[in-house]
Amino acid sequence: MNELVNQRTAELLRAFIDKPKGSLIIEGAKGSGKNHVITGIAKGVLHDAYPSQLHEFAPEDGKAIGIDVARSIIALFSTKANTGTNMSRIAVIHDAELLTTEAQNALLKVIEEPSPRSMLIISVSDSAKLLSTIRSRCQQLPVLPMSRQQALNYAEKHGVDVSQAEKAFVASGGKNDLFLSFVNGESSSLNESKAFLQKSPFQRLQDAKSYDKRETLQGLLTDLTTIVEAAMRSSKNVSVERWQRIARELLQLQTLLERNVNNKLIYLRLSVMVY
Repeated sequence: MNELVNQRTAELLRAFIDKPKGSLIIEGAKGSGKNHVITGIAKGVLHDAYPSQLHEFAPEDGKAIGIDVARSIIALFSTKANTGTNMSRIAVIHDAELLTTEAQNALLKVIEEPSPRSMLIISVSDSAKLLSTIRSRCQQLPVLPMSRQQALNYAEKHGVDVSQAEKAFVASGGKNDLFLSFVNGESSSLNESKAFLQKSPFQRLQDAKSYDKRETLQGLLTDLTTIVEAAMRSSKNVSVERWQRIARELLQLQTLLERNVNNKLIYLRLSVMVY
């Protein structure tokens, strides 16, 4: 199991692997390490059937996940399981907050009438965006932040400077993947988003074509939110008001994106209002 997984999350993960059920919601912010948890479950439950019987579904270019995905999962689970293990196949829906209401209602059939030896994992950043009927019928596993002690243990084990690990822990808010990105300096998208904040509105507008797709604009908003949250955790009082203002603006822009407002209009507002 990943050494940076929160202790409580790890306990719930082990308990679920010991007694797996048909449907599970895994909830955690971007960078929290949800995929590590999913991999841990898949390996622990599927055994020799991993990874061949791990079926993953994700949105295309940040678009909504429609009824076709739900139908594909229903069709997958309608076929006879062909191994003798407790669970022989797993379907994972990534970014499930993008499921349409129609798709969620269709998935209720799989959740309410689970197929033998089949598991549905719904991976989501905010379970409140799922229908209450789905939430009430699934077991839920929160991907909680890692602890400061885990960060320090990681630094000692892997030869990372303690002060660097401390800064990475604060900046990441204890999010597993983000911590590793900050420690290793590997997050190119975060670096690009930091550079965005340093550009003038004119320079940003020159880059508009790079963010004309919903997926890339969503990624920019998410990375900017990560940077702003890290700044608010580590900034002095003199600058925290600026970051709070930017955070409010990013939240409004995210709402507009979810309402399918034109990408160009959102990027224009982002370029001018976030400074």
